[in-house]
Amino acid sequence: MRNSQEGIEIIGCNKDTVEKLSISAKKYEEIDLAEALIEVHGNIDLYGKCYLVKIKDLLKEKIKYLKQDLLNNLPLFSSQLQCFYPSSVALFTGDNNSINGRLNTMRQMGIVEKTTDNDSRWRLSGIVLEDLIKEGQKVDNLCDFEVVFQTAIDFYSKYFVLGECGTYLLDRLDPYGDQYHSPFRFKHEYFMQALNDFNLIDLLELIEQDNWCEIKYRHGTANFLTTLLCKPLQIKISVRDGRQFLVFYNPIKRSCTNLRLEFIEEIISYDKKQVYKALSEGCNLSQSDIKSDLRNIKQSLKYAWGVSFSDKQEKNVALPVIPKYVEFSISYDEDREYYIKNRMFREARNRKIKKRKGNLCFYSQISDSKEMRPWIRSFYSRIIDSKGLEDKDFSLLSDIEKCIKGMKGLKKQETLPPNRWKSEEVTISQLKGGEKVRTHEYLFNELFCIYYHMISEVILSGCSSYKDEFVSKEAMNQLIKDIQERYALKKGIKTDKLLVKEIEWLIKMNAFGKEQIISGKSQIRFKYQCDLNIELYRNILPLTVLEVRWLKTILTDSKMRYFLSNKQIQAIALMLEEKYPQIKKLPMESIVYYDRYQINEQIRETEKEFVSLISGAIYNGFLVELSYETRYGNEISGKFKPLIIEFSKRNNRFQACLQSCENGHFYQMNLSQINSMTECKEGFDYAKALKQYKQYRQSNELSVKIEFYDVRNIADRLLTEFSPWKKYCTYNSDTEIYTLEIFYQKSDEVDLIIRLMGYGGDIHLIDSEHPISKEILSRFTKQRELLLERQKNKGGER
Repeated sequence: MRNSQEGIEIIGCNKDTVEKLSISAKKYEEIDLAEALIEVHGNIDLYGKCYLVKIKDLLKEKIKYLKQDLLNNLPLFSSQLQCFYPSSVALFTGDNNSINGRLNTMRQMGIVEKTTDNDSRWRLSGIVLEDLIKEGQKVDNLCDFEVVFQTAIDFYSKYFVLGECGTYLLDRLDPYGDQYHSPFRFKHEYFMQALNDFNLIDLLELIEQDNWCEIKYRHGTANFLTTLLCKPLQIKISVRDGRQFLVFYNPIKRSCTNLRLEFIEEIISYDKKQVYKALSEGCNLSQSDIKSDLRNIKQSLKYAWGVSFSDKQEKNVALPVIPKYVEFSISYDEDREYYIKNRMFREARNRKIKKRKGNLCFYSQISDSKEMRPWIRSFYSRIIDSKGLEDKDFSLLSDIEKCIKGMKGLKKQETLPPNRWKSEEVTISQLKGGEKVRTHEYLFNELFCIYYHMISEVILSGCSSYKDEFVSKEAMNQLIKDIQERYALKKGIKTDKLLVKEIEWLIKMNAFGKEQIISGKSQIRFKYQCDLNIELYRNILPLTVLEVRWLKTILTDSKMRYFLSNKQIQAIALMLEEKYPQIKKLPMESIVYYDRYQINEQIRETEKEFVSLISGAIYNGFLVELSYETRYGNEISGKFKPLIIEFSKRNNRFQACLQSCENGHFYQMNLSQINSMTECKEGFDYAKALKQYKQYRQSNELSVKIEFYDVRNIADRLLTEFSPWKKYCTYNSDTEIYTLEIFYQKSDEVDLIIRLMGYGGDIHLIDSEHPISKEILSRFTKQRELLLERQKNKGGER
């Protein structure tokens, strides 16, 4: 053995060879090897392939240093951290790419950091969720901050983009999913958020960094694959049907257009200088041309009704878009149909509306009026005049005739195939040095999977419950079984099977414990210790960069005041800013909810007053006493059992589902129409009342059947828009007809009528005697009469 400033060199030999193993004196790595050497008997003993000289005193000293570093929470070398992985001599004879690769990924996520580049020690970075909870609790000791914070995160995990961050935060607070029960139900909830967020987070980064990209996009219905060179500009989201779109500039086509996020297969980022060079050489497109196009886009985007930039797809940005002036008037009874006026103001997307005697007039400038047609159809039976909606391919009268024919029977229509864009390969092939965008890997990361939660709990439970004790294999198996049962609501079959095998493997390979045979029986001793009730995700693992960005963003959202007080919001925001000054909020200015209803400030303030009160009553299982005014001016008052807070993404409003203590009836109440409410300190059986409500909904379920051909992508449009409703769809390959049965509550009937009217003559309601069929046909017929009367009057004027 030689001892020097560089380290310890242990020389061992067997009968054929002489072998060397170096252990750095500076890094004193490989605790498992050191402990093995200490425990052997005699001067020369077998360890793996080598006969090694016993050096007890020196190695004991080095192990003591490592344990002191762990105890004092000092930064550690990657070689020291490797001690927590299964031991193997080969892992410590050189640089270990596996451990360093994992540490670098965790550094990108914001979980760990290096002390200095030269030192290369690692430590945990930032704050843990428990720190936030304690900071919020300081503001108001009378308020259980963890509960109100959890309620807020629960709401935003379903309401806000990148809601996966909220789900991870909820898992940190309630890993088993059995302590907190959500009071929320989302009425217009769509089920593509995770699929969309996979690409959305990558695109947001590109927009934020002002980068270009190459997108591989597979058309959702035609199934062809296209590669596009583009500059991402905006994310547009529809709350009506849940679709999310990327609005982008295609320089090769000199066009601004859009594509669906869920159909993007790959995104490759390029530096703008590389793109400018390739476009100049491959397309003869100068940098000044590109800047001019982008200025025209910025100037023209304000005229979009939805996601369409222009009525033509190619070469639509060389000049600013010339919008079309659109005007239409609808009739309504100002005394009895005020809800029509409210609807028009909510849905008009900040366009001008004027009230005249007996009618409402809508005025706007629109770049592509075709996008308005489904919305216009929803007012059929009321339109008395229009300008700018009709062209050589469309008139209101011909459209209404088609709608009426669709009610009588289904007729297949010929449609043009989808426009297939193919970028010029010459231009794309000139681009070098592109990088696949992988930001989604920090959002959809295995670190947050249930498997990791369960593994960490087994290890922490063992290290806290069995300090300096040997544990029988039977007791260890029981510990694993107990933890499996705690995660029964979340775990899957594969995770269940893996857990026992992985835990056994980690212990046998000497990572977190040692398996020994004592008195002929397998015994396990955990190598490390921790305090009781320590949770990895709550008390140890710091918040990730994405979690911090998401929290910083939602704290500035107006609805956060529904859950937290201004002082609580300020305290949490200040803590995040002090600990993470370099981390910015998400670029929400790049996300446009183009059809979200506009809600006035008075409604917001009333909702704010009651959301936290009802959620608290649900959490505590208490009755509420309230007074409510119906839309017809009638008053409902008394004691009620609060069951659910329902939020409509489309309507942008809260409702409460309550059961009357007086007659047992169930009520849906708009929170903005509640006059007063107090929490009674009188409990009730929440689980029983909720079960009765579910039975009530099931017994009052209705259904309607429609049929259609898949023209103009209608199958995808219908199934997406009606995803919040239970439904059953079949396809007849002989007739090529789809049959869709939608199940709904009576309270949703008007909503379904309005939505189905938007599809015009492309759908057929099978049962002509169904209340929905009769109402739609009545509206279409009345609209035809209005149009024919207008046509007659204009003819008379001539």
